[in-house]
Amino acid sequence: DYQDLTKRLVNRDCEGLWDASPNVGHPIFFGLTGSYGGNYGAPGGFCFDVLCEDDYLVGWDDDILLRKITEYTTDLAVQSNRTRGNHIMVTMGSDFQV
Repeated sequence: DYQDLTKRLVNRDCEGLWDASPNVGHPIFFGLTGSYGGNYGAPGGFCFDVLCEDDYLVGWDDDILLRKITEYTTDLAVQSNRTRGNHIMVTMGSDFQV
């Protein structure tokens, strides 16, 4: 719920290890999708699925590419500030494109 997500965002605790079953034999990593904008989708403007309408990064001049790279790295920085580890779960796909 929103209270749990708010607490996890404040505490930089949006990922963890889950002991799903003793049959698995080891904990499983989880990342809360809500911590990354509410779903598994790509950051805004970076959906390259055939069903998306975002522009591909091909054929643009250097100024536009640099702006897009800056936007993307800014989004990654936001995600990295929501977790404690040294890795970022980059969400780039979704089953729910409109």
